Amino acid sequence: MKAMGSPDMPQRQTHDQLYQFFILAILIKLGGKAETKTVLDRIGKAWQDKLSGWEFEALKTGETRWKNSAKWARKHLQLPGYLRQDSPHGIWEITYEGRQHYREWAETLKKELAGNKSCGND
Repeated sequence: MKAMGSPDMPQRQTHDQLYQFFILAILIKLGGKAETKTVLDRIGKAWQDKLSGWEFEALKTGETRWKNSAKWARKHLQLPGYLRQDSPHGIWEITYEGRQHYREWAETLKKELAGNKSCGND
C-alpha cells in the first residue's frame, strides 16, 4: 500500500462533503429514503465520468474505493443526525434536520456560485 502523498498516490479523492451533499439530494429526490444500492447506483451513474481510475480500484473487501467513500459519507451524515441511525439495514433515510441542512447548504452554494459569476464579469 502506498503512503498518502507518495508520488504514486493520486493527489485527489472525491471529497467527503461532495458525497454527503449528493446523498442528501438523492434521498430528498426519492422521497426521503432509499435502499443503499439505489443511492450508490445514482452516484455511480452521475459521477462515472468524473471519478478517477484510482477510485474504481477494489479494496480488500472487493468494494470499490468510491463506494466505500460514499458509505463513510453516509456515516458522517448520521453522526450529527442528518440521516437516521435506526433505519432498517440497507435503507438510508434523511431526517428533518438533514433536509434543513441540505437546504442551507444548497443556498450557500448558490450564493457562492452567483458571487463567482459576478467576479468573472468585471
